[in-house]
Amino acid sequence: MSPIALILLMMAIGWLAQRAPLPASVPQRLQWLVIYILLPALVWLSAQRIDWRGDVWLVVLLPWLSGIGAAFLCWLIGRAAGWPRATIACLMLCSALGNTAFLGYPLIRSLLGSDALPTAVIYDQLGSFLLLPTLGLWVTRVYAGSGAALSALAQAKALAIGIVRFPAVHALWIGVLPLAAPEWLRMVAATLAMLLVPIAMLSVGMQIKLVPARRLLAPMTTGLAIKLGLAPLIAAAVLWIAQAPALLAETAILQAAMPPMVTAGAMATNARLDPDLAAALVGYGILIGVLWIPVLAWLL
Repeated sequence: MSPIALILLMMAIGWLAQRAPLPASVPQRLQWLVIYILLPALVWLSAQRIDWRGDVWLVVLLPWLSGIGAAFLCWLIGRAAGWPRATIACLMLCSALGNTAFLGYPLIRSLLGSDALPTAVIYDQLGSFLLLPTLGLWVTRVYAGSGAALSALAQAKALAIGIVRFPAVHALWIGVLPLAAPEWLRMVAATLAMLLVPIAMLSVGMQIKLVPARRLLAPMTTGLAIKLGLAPLIAAAVLWIAQAPALLAETAILQAAMPPMVTAGAMATNARLDPDLAAALVGYGILIGVLWIPVLAWLL
């Protein structure tokens, strides 16, 4: 079965499971398994293949450029349209942060091959992930009303805590150490990494709402157009100017085009920043993304 078919199948199973008499905490427990076990295994394996060439740092810069730019554009559009503050904040979060791990890794591997995974890991871990406890934290603190005057020290402390608590970051630095891992450990990690896609997509499917309210159509369309269309266009322009190698450029452009991050949607929901819009952006974003990303890869 192709990775795209597997993604759609597991999302469909998760959506059907919403009607089953399951505890409400099941999706969160599955996400815990993904974040603390399966994702670190894949990151550790991929980190051992990273080539730290000079142009790799361009991959680190791109998610910051596109993320901050997307958030600012959503703020401008939201203010001009007169949308509520919570809606604007939700758009800023979900358009800035892409699903570059749960969705990005399997799609990149299936479309560009395993050689592209190290670049995908750099884009995700040093870009998308670090945007979450910085830009993401700032948006939720300001717009949820829990402290617009967040000091630089408090932001730095929150960032440090977020890094320490995120296991994939530790998997990344352990993976780049010049240590020879035993073969049995690599086999265990590879087996766990194979479970990442089905478990993550099952969790996403269990939280998707397929019929958004009419009021959500304009902001949802705006957010997805920026995340799926404008962000990869900006990335392509920067990489073309920098004359980046082909595989690196293709990987970074596809990562820039990934739909909104599941964790960003969860952060918006927890902060009560238009939870219905967050669910629509994540759900529809993934459904559109699994069809759009292969088309974009073909165009490249």
